[in-house]
Amino acid sequence: NRHTGETNMNERSSRSHTIFRMIIESRMRVDEDVDEAVNVSQLNLVDLAGSERAGQTGATGDRFREGIHINKSLLMLGHVISRLSEGSEGQFVNYRDSKLTRILQNSLGGNARTAIICTVTPASVEQTHSTLKFASRAKCIKNKPVVNEVMTDAAILKRYAKLMQKMTRELEDAKQYNRVYEVEAMEKQLEEKDRQMRELEIKIKQLKEKFVVSSHASQGPSKGHSTYGFVMLTYIVACLISSVMLRMGLLS
Repeated sequence: NRHTGETNMNERSSRSHTIFRMIIESRMRVDEDVDEAVNVSQLNLVDLAGSERAGQTGATGDRFREGIHINKSLLMLGHVISRLSEGSEGQFVNYRDSKLTRILQNSLGGNARTAIICTVTPASVEQTHSTLKFASRAKCIKNKPVVNEVMTDAAILKRYAKLMQKMTRELEDAKQYNRVYEVEAMEKQLEEKDRQMRELEIKIKQLKEKFVVSSHASQGPSKGHSTYGFVMLTYIVACLISSVMLRMGLLS
């Protein structure tokens, strides 16, 4: 289907651009764990006709008009690529000035990966220089392609159901982890309280021993002294118990 013609520069000169487009739809094999989402892709193979000058090609009539259309579309393509290479977000890029840029809009600045092959010739330094400038601008274009998915209502519901199940499992795991952490914290608190109670029992035992020794050491203690000593021991023990209970958080 390629349209070619003879000029002074080339016996089989391309008289038009050629675009071959293939639309690919794919999805995973039917399975219980796979939803019915369809991935849609477009593959564009483009062969651009080279720019030309009428003075060099000697084109007249139809060949001359073909050259005008080729140069115009390439000029618009160069403008679009120049705007895209600037990388400014939200800028307006006019794709509608040419059929070529309108067809290739998604391939240039849309959701696509683009590869451009630029050919040069030693026969024309000026055209080679222009081609290299075009290639350097095209190299600066930054696209962020993502997978195009077309999903049915059943596929959307199935995917949401999987997401809900996953979130429910994560929530249960988090709750279980928190329970384990709380139990470990309570066990540490109980161990600390047990240690404080053992220390209190040891102090009380030591005070009792001191009180018994001091009672035997005194000769003929009066009833008043014995009562006073017992009251003091009770007061000291009560103070110790209150202090420990405050440390354990049992009293405010």
